[in-house]
Amino acid sequence: TSVRKNIKILDEVNPVLYSINNDGSLSKRTIPSTSIKELNSLAKDNDIQVIPTVGSNDYTSTTAMFKNSSIYKSNISSIIEEIEKYDFDGIDLDFEQIKSEYKDTFIQYLQELKNELSKKNKILSVTVFAQWDNAEYKTNSETIQVQDLTQIGKIADRVKIMAYDYTEFTSSKPGPIAPIDWIEKVLKYSTARIEKEKIYLGVHLYGYEWVGEKTEALTYTSVKNILDTLSIKNAYNEDVAEGYAKFSCEKGKETCEMYFQTKEGISKRKELANKYEIKGISYWRLGGELDILH
Repeated sequence: TSVRKNIKILDEVNPVLYSINNDGSLSKRTIPSTSIKELNSLAKDNDIQVIPTVGSNDYTSTTAMFKNSSIYKSNISSIIEEIEKYDFDGIDLDFEQIKSEYKDTFIQYLQELKNELSKKNKILSVTVFAQWDNAEYKTNSETIQVQDLTQIGKIADRVKIMAYDYTEFTSSKPGPIAPIDWIEKVLKYSTARIEKEKIYLGVHLYGYEWVGEKTEALTYTSVKNILDTLSIKNAYNEDVAEGYAKFSCEKGKETCEMYFQTKEGISKRKELANKYEIKGISYWRLGGELDILH
């Protein structure tokens, strides 16, 4: 539905069709083949590339995959089989938990996968965490050690940088999801290590609401419903280039704070992408975004 609505502004879509099993093998999510073929047909008719994502957020699965070369080679074979089955334009890897001891193996895996994809004239996209100068990474530090941007940039055709969750869902203290000055630091760091024409800036479309120390993730549809119900106007913070609202909630017993994406925020991120002359921007995620992209 979102692809149809935003058809004129998309040139690539990354449906998260795959993950990694606990034994390191490729897991196919339960999406009907008819739906995948429908998306493919719609995309091809509108000159949009379909590059599905293999998503993994689990140390167990990636450890099983990288501790044995025969397993990751089998994983590569499975990816190639899926690409050929549906005539995808390539594959995107979003591995968010990898132990640092597997850094060399991960890079080798990327190179071998890239070699096989090149034989088919297919694209390798790699999604990575945001990195910046003098950073103290509170979370994901092991995976960030593995995600050597210079090496990944040499191998991959496209690198998507998740420039969001500066304040994470797990934070008990409210804060901006992706302050604009931080995004610029991320782009400076990344463009010094990766060819600009390979970089996509990851832009969030969601919001976080803090009720006391409890956090809830919201689609833009949910954010809009809250703003409209409470008649909150002009909820935009120029300093961070994000929406912001603070209001009474839970029958007035607690105070809620909410940070979220806005049209103005997306425009500011587009300006930065243009300033650093990178390839483009990549949204996470389509679904419940209403008209925010237009």
